Amino acid sequence: MSLIENRYCSTAPSTLVNSTTTLPDICSQKSNVSTMKKRVAKNESESDKQARAEAHFQRGVVLWDEKRYADALVEYRAAAALGHGDAMCNIGCIHDGGEGVAKNVAEAHPWYKRAAAAGSINGMFNLAINLRDGVPEAGIAPNRAEAMRLARQAAEGGDAAAMFNLGFWLGQDNKDDPEQLVWLRRAAENGVAKAMVNLGVCYFSGMGGLEKNAVTANSWYLKAAELGNSGAMYNLGVNYEIGAGVEKNLATAAEWYERASKAGFAHAPAHLERVKKLIAEEQAAKEQTSSSSSTAVARSPCAACGEPATDRC
Repeated sequence: MSLIENRYCSTAPSTLVNSTTTLPDICSQKSNVSTMKKRVAKNESESDKQARAEAHFQRGVVLWDEKRYADALVEYRAAAALGHGDAMCNIGCIHDGGEGVAKNVAEAHPWYKRAAAAGSINGMFNLAINLRDGVPEAGIAPNRAEAMRLARQAAEGGDAAAMFNLGFWLGQDNKDDPEQLVWLRRAAENGVAKAMVNLGVCYFSGMGGLEKNAVTANSWYLKAAELGNSGAMYNLGVNYEIGAGVEKNLATAAEWYERASKAGFAHAPAHLERVKKLIAEEQAAKEQTSSSSSTAVARSPCAACGEPATDRC
């Protein structure tokens, strides 16, 4: 199966998580009327706070796109101070990727925690990645149960990358778990090429309770390959080479291996050279057979004299 998706940072406007305040009945006593006025004032202030947080966040996004990471960090911190979860996530991404600052996963991790607590789906996703296997060099211990909970929460919130990771991890923990197929399909429907490759692997290997079906596997590989996935191109090369779900065709296998090589798949170049060698050997064998056949015809005995036939016979 292919690798998990990379961490995601937020670029789109987001809505902060708020609890709904139930206002007192308008017919309540005067003391409650006073409380209602305070609550309305608080809600108005909260709305203004959210607007200011979103403004800082959007300025940070623009600055980040311009690779002005230090300036973006200032805006993200201002938004985070106002409770903006996606800004917290992006601060984590800056430290995680070393964007304009020294790379520091240990510094990024608490920001992902804060982002997840504030309702950021991307924060949940990034935190889940850290917790799945841990990050020993950053002092982050693995917590697979929490990673799965966060990935599921993000997937249920509509995050396609989280859908893929959840499906991948479910299959990684138990290759026969049928739920992996649910999330891989949902991710594939949302255009995640890696999910398409993994669905192909499930059909090819009979994972998740599926019957092995190389034809269906190849259809998923083809969809992913059309989106530029190098692993899918490589898998198509393998199946054309061995004739799995398709008619064996070394020339087509070489084409897919070449595409996978150009797309950066590490194992593809060696396979491409090997298949090219097989093609050359087959061609040489055909030419040898053709030459031998022509010689045999030239030396066929004359029907009249029994000697090797010549132009004079």
